[in-house]
Amino acid sequence: MVFAHGGKNAGFTNNLLAYADSGNGIVIMANGDNANPLIAELQIAISKYYQWDLATATILTPAKLSKNIATTMVGK
Repeated sequence: MVFAHGGKNAGFTNNLLAYADSGNGIVIMANGDNANPLIAELQIAISKYYQWDLATATILTPAKLSKNIATTMVGK
């Protein structure tokens, strides 16, 4: 069983993940407001290295759009 707690102050982001049954855990602290994507990738890499069962990265394949559809989605 995994429990987690994240936190944020101006200029800082952090997250804690811990396994209640084994006592293993991760604490990542970053000095940035937008660090959640980096923290998520670090958690996945650490989990993979130690062979824990945290979520794995999801690889997305971009959709191919026809030129007609793509031109209707142009923003300003």
